[in-house]
Amino acid sequence: MSYTDAISDKVLQSIHMSETEFLREVAIMLFQQERFTLGQASHLARKLQGRKELYSSRQGG
Repeated sequence: MSYTDAISDKVLQSIHMSETEFLREVAIMLFQQERFTLGQASHLARKLQGRKELYSSRQGG
């Protein structure tokens, strides 16, 4: 199960965010609420950046 199996494309479109942007905002919010440590938020951000780079390379850009 990926991060966004529960988040539909329709929802992401309605909030004008990509999957990566949405998950980054969730990580920031959880850190601000002290539910994520800085390490956990950083780990998620690195994973998201890696996915973004992989997607970009597959799209030729």
